[in-house]
Amino acid sequence: MSPARLTGSGTLPTARLLRIHPLAVRNRLRILEKIFGSGLRDLRARFELLPALKIEIMTSE
Repeated sequence: MSPARLTGSGTLPTARLLRIHPLAVRNRLRILEKIFGSGLRDLRARFELLPALKIEIMTSE
């Protein structure tokens, strides 16, 4: 999941950021919702995931 989506920026900005089609973003979000449940729709849960995602991105570069 992209940081843009976690912060609520929407599918299109996320797709542009990742340089993929917006439909691919939606499909990946559906997969993540199957794994993590509906908690990804919760603002607090997304806020808590954001630092972990940023750390993962930083360490993989």
